[in-house]
Amino acid sequence: MNIKEVKIEAKNSLQGNWGTAIGGFIVLGLIGFAMSMVTNMISGVGSIAGGLAGASSGDISEADLIAMTSVMIGTMSVSVVLGIITQIISSVLDVGYKWSFLDLVDGKNYSIGSIFQVFNKNFFKV
Repeated sequence: MNIKEVKIEAKNSLQGNWGTAIGGFIVLGLIGFAMSMVTNMISGVGSIAGGLAGASSGDISEADLIAMTSVMIGTMSVSVVLGIITQIISSVLDVGYKWSFLDLVDGKNYSIGSIFQVFNKNFFKV
């Protein structure tokens, strides 16, 4: 099969499904954006605590410095864990998005919900 035939088959498969395909892309983008925002907000708290600890000019108690350092280390740890979880979820959703297009080409039912099919049946295979 050459590239021309692949393009023709893709266009035929998308006939009448363009809105759903674009909607799925937008949904994935919004989910990725939301996950990124949560991770950035949490890591921002650690940055603020670190900035406060670094900005002090010696008039901060040792206990306060230890508390701010603990907050900074805790938020960085949570940020790393959230980053890993975000990457796993993004990868799984990406596979679901690609599988939904394979379903479209195979003539199966295609909807935005098809993106999430990977969570129902094949999560650990991904």
